[in-house]
Order: sequence, then structure tokens, then C-alpha cells
Amino acid sequence: MMKPVLKKIFFTFIYIVSALAVSLVLLEISANILHLGPELPEKSKVFIQKDHLSYHYKPQTIARMRTPEFDVTYRYNKDGLRDHDRPLEKPENTFRILGLGDSFTEGVGAQYDEMYLTLLEGGLNQSVGGKTFDVIKAGVAGYDPKSERKYLEHYGYEYDPDLVLVAYSGTDAQEAARGVHYTVSKEGFLLSDAGYSLGPWMVELYLKSRVARTLLTKYLHVTRSKYNPSNMTEEQYTAFRAKGWSLLFEEYSKMKEICDRIGAQMVVIYIPFRINGGDLEIDRQKKLGEWCRANQVSFVDLLPAFQNHPDPGSLHYQVDLHCTPLGNRLIAFVLFQFLTKNSLV
Repeated sequence: MMKPVLKKIFFTFIYIVSALAVSLVLLEISANILHLGPELPEKSKVFIQKDHLSYHYKPQTIARMRTPEFDVTYRYNKDGLRDHDRPLEKPENTFRILGLGDSFTEGVGAQYDEMYLTLLEGGLNQSVGGKTFDVIKAGVAGYDPKSERKYLEHYGYEYDPDLVLVAYSGTDAQEAARGVHYTVSKEGFLLSDAGYSLGPWMVELYLKSRVARTLLTKYLHVTRSKYNPSNMTEEQYTAFRAKGWSLLFEEYSKMKEICDRIGAQMVVIYIPFRINGGDLEIDRQKKLGEWCRANQVSFVDLLPAFQNHPDPGSLHYQVDLHCTPLGNRLIAFVLFQFLTKNSLV
């Protein structure tokens, strides 16, 4: 028979656990009713693991992304690209362009017909006679320069491109320095290294519970904060940036070697991240331009066009920061002018 003291402790423990469980259930119900905490991205469950790559889009899938600033549908073709289906074998009398990049090149915040690569393809086919232009839209959100190089090396070359566009947008050097890798969950969600390290139970909680998702999001934000320049000393930040640029140019050099091997021209595009980025934007512009000149790679600098636009603020979403349809249109226009004037197409 249980002693009175032990019995009291036991029932107190049961009471506390039960009260805590009921509180958590009520909190979760309230969070769901009031839509508290971060939502799971609607543009999710569309990822697969792919040989040589951390992740890629699942072929023949449709996703949607809704934010206060835009509502966009994404359709992925048989090769997991936001493009229509194309044969690997290049049709006769066709000039092929392979567009590599991250979410800016994929066209986050823009419908398919508003993407700069779609607009470029249409402009070339309407204005340049004598051949057909295929623009393979191989931008994938979250890809860093290493992922772009791997895609070109193992998959992109199969399209037999005549020209490869490599887009630099905003944080590419920083992403190269961070070296973040991703894993795809069995449900098709994309998990960062930090998220995956939490273990399968925590991942399930993150996916199923708003309360858990709120707490884990804060934890993951703290783990990533070491890469925030505001949390670094000046010496640490200088070393971090130098490492990022070194790794980025290492990948660009490998891409140049691949392009030379397959007989394709390489063109680097600089897409400004923030028009008011000041010295940081100019420093990125300068570094990219110097590398391109030293390696005989064509360089399309979009910063002047963005800065000189009558309404620069209309080119990026104010919260999301990706290019608006108007920003995509400006990129396509400058690219078209550069490629045609320099006889690259």
C-alpha cells in the first residue's frame, strides 16, 4: 500500500502533468483558431532529394505562395524546373540559354509570364530573326553558387546550351560562406542542417503544431544569428566576407571551365538586392566586375539601371525583397540590350 506522503506526491505529479497537457491542448487550439505563429509555407512539400544536389523540385508539381504582397502559382515541369517541358536534344536552328540562379531567377513574387527569363525568351524570339531561342529556366530558390555549379555540371549541360547566364543576387557570397545544406523530409519539406539536427520527433512537432513551430522558429533564428553581421566583430565580419567571396569565385571558376568544355559562353548578371544598399552594393558590383574582366566572362551590371529608374522602390517588394514584376521586366530589358548589342546571341 502506498504511503500517504508518496501518494500525495504521486497525485500532485499527475495533476501537474494533466494540467500542463490540458493547457498545451487549449493553447494549440487557440493558436490554430487565431492563426497565431508562423504558417507552413504553401510552397512546400514540393522538394525531392536529387543525385549530386541537396534538393530539387519534384517534377510535375504545382505550388502556391501567398503573402500580403503577392499571390503566385508555381508549376514545375518534368525536370523539376519552373519552365515548360523541353527535350534534352536541342532542336535544329535553336540557340539555347541556360539561366542559373536562386529565388530571384526562379521568379519568386512573379507569375511565369512575368519572370525575367520568360520575358527575355519572348523578346529574343520576337526581335532576333533567323533562329529560335530556348531559355531554360533553372533558377531554384535557396540555391547557392555551389548548387548552381553542381546543377550545371550534372544536369544543365545536357540541354547543350550555347550561353549560360549565372545570376548573382544579394546574399550569394554570404550563402557560400555559411555553407548551409538542406535535407528533404519524407513529406517533401525542406529542412536546413539546424532543423534536421533537431531529430525526427521535433521535425514532426514543427510540421504539426503551431505552438512548437513558434518556439522552434525562435530557436532556429538564434542558431542562425551567428551569421548576422550585427553579431560579429569587425574582424570576424571581414574574414566572413572574404571567405564567402573566395568560395563564390571558386565555384564561378569551375562553371567557367564547364562552359569552356561544352562550348558555351558564360555571362554573369548582378541583380541588386537593395537599391539603398550603399557601399555594400557598390562593393559587390566591383568584385564581380573585376573577376569577370580577369576571367574573360561577360558581366551585366544591373545596378545603374535600378538606381536610375524613375521609381526604384517599385522594383523590389518592400517586405519580401524579391523583384516585383516591374523589376523582372527591367532585368529582361537590360539583358536583351546587352546580349544583342554585344552579339552574344
